[in-house]
Amino acid sequence: MEDVIIGLEIHVQLNRLASKMFCGCSTAYHNSPPNSHTCPVCLGLPGSLPVINRKAVEYGIKVGLALNCKIEEETLFYRKNYYYPDLPKGFQISQYDFPLATNGHIMILGDDGAERNIRINRAHMEEDPGRLVHAGTIDKAKYTMVDYNRCGMPLLEVVTEPDLTSPKEARAFLDKLKSILEYLEVFDGSLEGAMRVDANISLKGGDRS
Repeated sequence: MEDVIIGLEIHVQLNRLASKMFCGCSTAYHNSPPNSHTCPVCLGLPGSLPVINRKAVEYGIKVGLALNCKIEEETLFYRKNYYYPDLPKGFQISQYDFPLATNGHIMILGDDGAERNIRINRAHMEEDPGRLVHAGTIDKAKYTMVDYNRCGMPLLEVVTEPDLTSPKEARAFLDKLKSILEYLEVFDGSLEGAMRVDANISLKGGDRS
């Protein structure tokens, strides 16, 4: 088997907050009827203006400190433009060049039982898009419905360096991160969509695709 190098992008929903990232809508949407926790800001209606949730930024700083990150003195939000049915504004408010926290690390037990230092490139804040609900399986659904209740939920995206060398180590990192988030009381991991992960995998000697 080729040597494996893995980097993770983890989207953490700061679902312990009472209101969304840029509006006053409730975050307690999981057992609610579709599209019942929305407002002109969530839906991107003309004339609506976002106002940042100060508590969300405080939560982000708290997580950054727990991950041994440098908390930046200046941070900016940008519009990330893309078009998808679950993003009614046509853009996502996110951070890029000036993230909230940078250059962190946490320790995990590696495959050999020794402690390994996993570097964290950044932790930046953004808003969650809506949720697509397919009528059946995704490949055979006759139609797809959109629930915008999740739009605007506060997200913290944690991006690691490619320091993980096996799926087992990736799982160990995620378990450690989850325990930190729950200890800080910024996150309830039992809720659907609370933590979503993209894995970037490189195989040494493998073909590019």
